[in-house]
Amino acid sequence: MTDTKKSSIAGQGQTLEDMKQNMEQKENELKVDVQKDAKDVKKLRACAKAVGIAFSVITVVTALLAISLIAVSTMSAVAASAMDAQDDSGRLVALVVLAVTAAVTIAIVVYAQIATCTKKIRPIFVATIVLSILIVIQGIIAGASVRVSPKDADHIQQSLKDSFDLAAKQHSPRHVKMWATTQSTFHCCGFQSPYDYTHNGLQTPDVPISCCPTYDSERSDLLQEKERFMCKDRREFFDTGCSGDVLMFISETAQWVFHVSTALLVFELLSVAFGCILVKRRKELAKANEKENPDDKEAK
Repeated sequence: MTDTKKSSIAGQGQTLEDMKQNMEQKENELKVDVQKDAKDVKKLRACAKAVGIAFSVITVVTALLAISLIAVSTMSAVAASAMDAQDDSGRLVALVVLAVTAAVTIAIVVYAQIATCTKKIRPIFVATIVLSILIVIQGIIAGASVRVSPKDADHIQQSLKDSFDLAAKQHSPRHVKMWATTQSTFHCCGFQSPYDYTHNGLQTPDVPISCCPTYDSERSDLLQEKERFMCKDRREFFDTGCSGDVLMFISETAQWVFHVSTALLVFELLSVAFGCILVKRRKELAKANEKENPDDKEAK
């Protein structure tokens, strides 16, 4: 009987010891799990921070490119509108739309930057959606409507010729002023050459003062009339026509618009990609924080 009691007590002691070991093992496993969860949260936080920094840098570059696109689009639109060409109205509309979408891009990028700094999730997601729409619009316009084709070049040349005729032959104030600005800016004279101003059988072209190096747009032509006669008699006026220079300027600005818009599209795509990654990491981090601290939810 005594041996049976001893065996029972020994068995209970062994059972208690096993329970104690099991509890210690579970406690150790729980500590390991907690440490693992803490490491995972730390990694998520570091990853979200790194993606957030990359997203901020990319969006800043995107905003700078959008500002550049507004500048070159405006310059090209002014050059196109100055020709007063009916056939070039599509290009003008395309350039205006590009400038407007670039301005919207800047607003969206600023909106996303604020959301990144305040650790908001939904605004970043909205920004990626809007940027995706802008990418499609800008891509279509930049690819189809910006470049200058040979047919476009012919239209521009004809518009220039018509404008020059209105200025030189009909003395239209608007076109006279436009050609004065064109000739003084590009250091050129006439449509094809200064001899476009020749009339009444004169050998020396009767060039306007804007064809001369001494031209000052802030002074009236009447005050510069003496200088014009001296310039004409001494043949000091610019000796090349303006058609080639103007066409080259329009073509170059169109190329700049294309290149800048292409770079902007690339960085907008990067912004969308990193924005989506950032949203995903922020959501994962928010869930991890809720699991770790149920009463301390991250603001969305």
